[in-house]
Amino acid sequence: MQVQQGAPNPATTAFQLSIPRVLQHATPALASLHASRFRVLHYPDASSEALSDSHCTKCGAFLHDGTANIRTVRSKQRKRKGGASGGGTLRVLRKSCGTCGHFRDIPLGMSNVQCAVKEHRKSRDTPTSSSIHTTPVIPELEPQKELAQPTIEVPPLIPAKSLPSLVPVAPKSESRAGTPVTDSARSKAQKKKKGGLQEMLARNRERQEQEKKKQASSGLSAFLEGL
Repeated sequence: MQVQQGAPNPATTAFQLSIPRVLQHATPALASLHASRFRVLHYPDASSEALSDSHCTKCGAFLHDGTANIRTVRSKQRKRKGGASGGGTLRVLRKSCGTCGHFRDIPLGMSNVQCAVKEHRKSRDTPTSSSIHTTPVIPELEPQKELAQPTIEVPPLIPAKSLPSLVPVAPKSESRAGTPVTDSARSKAQKKKKGGLQEMLARNRERQEQEKKKQASSGLSAFLEGL
């Protein structure tokens, strides 16, 4: 009984494809081995070219670690069979492996460049909407009617002579009749004070004289008693 080999499982293919990328930081040699093994297992499927941009197609080494050389060069085309003119140069992207020295040329198509040149020329020939200059039509404006300016009435100026002169009003002086009354009252009060002081002084003098007389009489009586 023969077992027919079916199509590869997509999950298994994705797992095998991720192994070289996971092991690249830990063991680059083991990662290159799994890359070569993946290409052999899936050859000639389209998935075998999945690692061709990032790994060497011969030894499986990683090309983007700084050891490989990637540049654009001009490669000579081979002549066609039957002597037809097929020679010339072609721009290619050459990836050279730094481990085994194997290189791979990826041709750069010129169709996109030619289309870009054609579009660039066409854009020069056909004027765009921004390059077309149109003269705008400006409608004629009617002359504006002169607006009536409002009249402002200015009041007449009053001459300076007719204005009343502002004279400072002096405070009213007290009546003359009131001054002698106050002076007489003050003089009377002063006289009363002076009279009161004189009476007090006279009383003090009398008291002093009486005390002196008492002292003299007491001194004589004491002297006589001593005799």
